[in-house]
Amino acid sequence: MISKYFSLRILIPLLLTLFFTACGTMPLILRPPISTNPAVVQLIDDVFWHIDHEQYELATSKLERALRVEPSNAALWFELAEVHLLQNDSISARNFAVRAKSLSRDAALSRDIDEFVLPLDEL
Repeated sequence: MISKYFSLRILIPLLLTLFFTACGTMPLILRPPISTNPAVVQLIDDVFWHIDHEQYELATSKLERALRVEPSNAALWFELAEVHLLQNDSISARNFAVRAKSLSRDAALSRDIDEFVLPLDEL
């Protein structure tokens, strides 16, 4: 059984990387985990469960709680942007993505944010 402090979001990419490395192919580029704070990790796990069950308001609420713990976490802001887009709120989604970009120190995350914002700018 996986500890409640170990996110499946971390485990799955790690296992895929190990698999592809063992197969002799190029490993995937992994982004660092969203957080190492156990409370935030649990909230993020809850967020993904709510998203899977199309409970976007609850996912938003959990993300807002996580942001109260880690207000400068760019990955959390980006997740919030994605949830707002799922709710068809492209204006808020873009604003949260821009906030995430301003806080991001990770090149892969910044690239993902840029790709996310580009179609929103065309609306």
